Amino acid sequence: MGRRFTVGDRTSVAGGDRIGVRLLAAAVSRYGRIDGGQPVLLTGMKVLSFCHFLQGPAAMQYLSDMGAEVVKIEPSGGAFERKWAGAGQARAGGISALYLCANRDQRSLALHLKHPAARDVVPHLISSRQLLAENFRPGTMARLGLDDETVRQRKPDIIYASVSGFRASPPRSARRSRPAPLFRHA
Repeated sequence: MGRRFTVGDRTSVAGGDRIGVRLLAAAVSRYGRIDGGQPVLLTGMKVLSFCHFLQGPAAMQYLSDMGAEVVKIEPSGGAFERKWAGAGQARAGGISALYLCANRDQRSLALHLKHPAARDVVPHLISSRQLLAENFRPGTMARLGLDDETVRQRKPDIIYASVSGFRASPPRSARRSRPAPLFRHA
């Protein structure tokens, strides 16, 4: 499972499971500082997250744990992982344990991204953020008009982090990385 990671200059790096650590390092290097080997809290950093399932939300949770303000954009029906709890169907208060374990301290906003009204809201959210993160299949954000280049036209100094379950190049780049495809190719 390859992962794509883009920061500022659009440099791609193989991510492995250390994607959250690399994203945190990029954010700290830009908005925080190192004191005695420990990152200072990212208080004041504002993040817009288009992440879902586990890998993206977990990376966003690392940032929120460091003090960043994370706003997660969810589909109008709520994030899939709110309902899907895996094989054991572990839930707390009707919400899946999967959602609870990776979305701590994140505010959420439900938007139907293909609706014209949402296309009016998202640019305002982007203009007040320092980091935009997404983990859709490659090409999805471009179809929504939210790809790296389009976002940088609105906000040139934004950190744009993009992660995918498979490599960004063929043959598997267009595949969904939900649990069943991942287990088949593990």
